[in-house]
Amino acid sequence: MKNQNEIQGKTCLFIVDVQNDFCEPNGSLAVKGSLDIIPIINKLRENSKFDYIATSRDWHAQDHVSFASNNGKELFSLQTIEETGRE
Repeated sequence: MKNQNEIQGKTCLFIVDVQNDFCEPNGSLAVKGSLDIIPIINKLRENSKFDYIATSRDWHAQDHVSFASNNGKELFSLQTIEETGRE
């Protein structure tokens, strides 16, 4: 692992949460126009400006409250998370 002095001044493209589930037409949580971002991401990945490219994705344990089977709500309905008070 690099120390802080070796990393300082470097650039990183950080790609967050691009998953098939969020992509049209067949994703279980498809977002309208979701595929429009893919060519932009790919172009950025080819840019030599970035020293590092990192990706992440959201993950929940099977018993997570966000799943309808665990929270008693109708599938795809909004709910308030008790711990945060937010939908």
